[in-house]
Amino acid sequence: MGGASGAVDSDSRGAGGMEGASGAADGAVAPEGAEWNAPVGVVLTTPAGSLTFDLGKPTPIAALFVQADANDAYKIEGSPDGAPGTFKLLADVDNVWERGHGLRSRSIQIPAEVVRYLRVGEGAGDGYFSLAEFAAYCRAPAPFPPSMPVVQAPLATVASRAWY
Repeated sequence: MGGASGAVDSDSRGAGGMEGASGAADGAVAPEGAEWNAPVGVVLTTPAGSLTFDLGKPTPIAALFVQADANDAYKIEGSPDGAPGTFKLLADVDNVWERGHGLRSRSIQIPAEVVRYLRVGEGAGDGYFSLAEFAAYCRAPAPFPPSMPVVQAPLATVASRAWY
């Protein structure tokens, strides 16, 4: 398994509470700090919202990449067959609000786990959840995270304090 979206190229489907899944595993990222709901991403409309990816066959996964809203945490789970009750936690994706607002990248290495289905979502944070890119790898590429094309998206703006 390799390439930015190689592990998630077979089938993706939302598991409730999401909008616009088409770009979430296309191998392209938004600029760091892009608006949390930029058109390049998927808005998860509820805390239970998630995306599930069918890898097509059981595949070892040892590295993960997520670009998502900075002030939220997410879960990545894997399953051998996608059946209810078979998903197990592979990684917690921490919030990275200290790095700034908007969409921010996270790279995670885990002990290799063989799964056919990957699910990312179940946000915890401010109630506004989004994913701009998700990638999975058999082993972490060098460098990790790899360079990915950056697509245009508006940068997040932060309200400044009133001058008065």
